[in-house]
Amino acid sequence: MSALTLPLQPKEDTELVVEPWGETFQLAAGERYVLSWLGSEEQPECLSTPTGLVVFMGTGATFNLQHESGAWIGGSDIPFPSLPPSMSTKEFLSMTGLIHIQPSESDGARREP
Repeated sequence: MSALTLPLQPKEDTELVVEPWGETFQLAAGERYVLSWLGSEEQPECLSTPTGLVVFMGTGATFNLQHESGAWIGGSDIPFPSLPPSMSTKEFLSMTGLIHIQPSESDGARREP
């Protein structure tokens, strides 16, 4: 199976959180990164937050984060297990209380009072 990738080039220093592992990375402004994953054909769900970006991987996925130079930054080789039918990783983690997300204004989502 080939790796699927998500290119990242933040305009300002950005915190990247990869769920469901809860792995947090600091991405430097102007640098280029590649987030790649195996084991899932699902496109990750991305959510902008006030501090950066949260990426929710699909079931069965493992991931790697690399700098464009090829330097390995982090990842997980533990696959994310299956979820109930038609439930996304974001929905599952929100439902279980494992994450509390305050979406940014740009997501078009309502903020909780």
